[in-house]
Amino acid sequence: MTLSKKEKGELFKSYKTELEKYRKEVETVELIRNNVDIKKQLTNELYWTGINETRKDLDEKMAKLDANEKNIENCSDEIVNIKREIDEISGQKAELDERLQNFDSIAQQMQNDYQKTKNEAEDLRSQLIKKESDVNVIKREVNIRESEIKDISKKIDYIEKNSRDCQEMNFEKRIEKLNEEMNEKKIEKNSFKSKLAELQQLKDQYDKEKVHINEEIRKNQAQMNASQSELQRLTVSDNNRLRRYGSKYAELNEQIDLLYKNRKFHRKPFGPIGEYIRLKDNADAYAVECLLKKMLYAYVVDNGNDANILKDLVSRLFTSPNDIPKKPTIIIRKFVPLHDVSRSQAISPHYKNFLQLLNIKSEDSPVAN
Repeated sequence: MTLSKKEKGELFKSYKTELEKYRKEVETVELIRNNVDIKKQLTNELYWTGINETRKDLDEKMAKLDANEKNIENCSDEIVNIKREIDEISGQKAELDERLQNFDSIAQQMQNDYQKTKNEAEDLRSQLIKKESDVNVIKREVNIRESEIKDISKKIDYIEKNSRDCQEMNFEKRIEKLNEEMNEKKIEKNSFKSKLAELQQLKDQYDKEKVHINEEIRKNQAQMNASQSELQRLTVSDNNRLRRYGSKYAELNEQIDLLYKNRKFHRKPFGPIGEYIRLKDNADAYAVECLLKKMLYAYVVDNGNDANILKDLVSRLFTSPNDIPKKPTIIIRKFVPLHDVSRSQAISPHYKNFLQLLNIKSEDSPVAN
């Protein structure tokens, strides 16, 4: 079948239109396909961006977690130190409470003894006054009796003198009677003298007892004042035990605490060593003190850097001539667990070695080592 030119043109035109339509559809499909690829690429990039951001956040959180773990370790050390300090303070408080209670009982006992002695002194003073009054009465009686004896003697002399002129009168009986009276008066006088001597001796004895009691009162008062001073000193010492080592030790420990909180020290120094020594028996205190001597004032550090910081701090605080003799030494000793020296320590069935005198706590191992 042969198509005309016009039909061919129309057919060509329709094919061209349809082809153009297919081309547009193909382009649309390609565009959609490209958009899908772009979308996939953008989605992948978005996913990777989210992953990178998540990884970055995760790294930051891991870094913070590591820092927090380090802080937790440091805080754990601080908590251990604080617990140790609390235990020490509790022990010191219990010890001071016991000593204060003992001093209170001693002071109360001394006050009771003082009051009792004072009452006894008052009684003796009253008795002494009464005895002095009795002595005065007896002295007056003696004087009266002596006066009567003198009068009787005069009468006898007078009678003897006039007896020659009056022989007719019988005065013998009267003279005898007067002699008897005189003898009685002499005996009575001697009795009064003996009694006076006894009273004088008793008075001297009371005077000696009075002096002795006054001396006892003075001693008791002085001892009570000393006990009150010691009680006051212990009360002040309860607030700051470090002043026993020297005037600068309290400030030194405050500066150490401050520097440790500011992370200047790698490990907090221990000191003075005397504050960490606990005895099983207080009777051994003098022996331990004689053995350690100035080491009681020393400080223990973990490393050389901490030692240099502490040395600089000590040099700045201990400057006056009075403080220099009490300047602490610094011992560098790695803070490790307590050494086991049970195999090498000296053993005696009769005597204790140095370590057996001490009550060593695990947290005080740097001092013990």
